[in-house]
Amino acid sequence: MRAVLAGDTAALMALWTDDIVSLAPDDPVRRGRAANAAYLRATMAAARDVQPLEYRLELDSVELLGSYALEWGSYHGRSRVSSDGRVVSASGKLMRFLRKEADGTWRVARTMFTIDAIPERS
Repeated sequence: MRAVLAGDTAALMALWTDDIVSLAPDDPVRRGRAANAAYLRATMAAARDVQPLEYRLELDSVELLGSYALEWGSYHGRSRVSSDGRVVSASGKLMRFLRKEADGTWRVARTMFTIDAIPERS
């Protein structure tokens, strides 16, 4: 959550396995670190005019399956558009499949999310 609020792409990418696969609404499947990093960088560049105000992950379930874990829940965020001061909200559901790496670190191997509705202005 801190990395999202800080816009820290390096910290976000450190959470991934090298073979990460992501499924986002209305987008092609992205396979591997390079494709996901390019998407993240492009998304962050497009959002230069947006300042995150709040971001929360609420995990409803985390199931450990040996050296794998499955977690699902929801996310909620609010951001301010710098150019006009509007505050926009976004939320959705997510599911992530994590793998325990050889060094003991848990990293995201597969991820998908939904968007509840078109972001609202407040």
